[in-house]
Amino acid sequence: MNEIQTWILTKLEELFGLAKSYVVALEPILAGDAATLLQSLLPIALTVVEGLATSGQSGKDKQSAAFASITAQAEAAGIQAGAQAVNLAIELAVANLPKAQVPTA
Repeated sequence: MNEIQTWILTKLEELFGLAKSYVVALEPILAGDAATLLQSLLPIALTVVEGLATSGQSGKDKQSAAFASITAQAEAAGIQAGAQAVNLAIELAVANLPKAQVPTA
């Protein structure tokens, strides 16, 4: 498992409070195509989410804007990602924000 895959598992564990046994069960999934897709989406998502974090928009508006921007940038880069993958990338990016920037609602 590479560094990005390990980071994703750590963030999933933190974000969703997943039990270690469940996270270990996800390892084979993240070793395949899902990991490749997330590795492509995460740099985009991290940049977009960081830019929106202090925008003053509501959480729902930030999520909608992030989804639209990430989807458009991914398509422009030739990355085919479904809604679930984009939403997961958004959640992982939010989990990576400094605590002071994490939205509360």
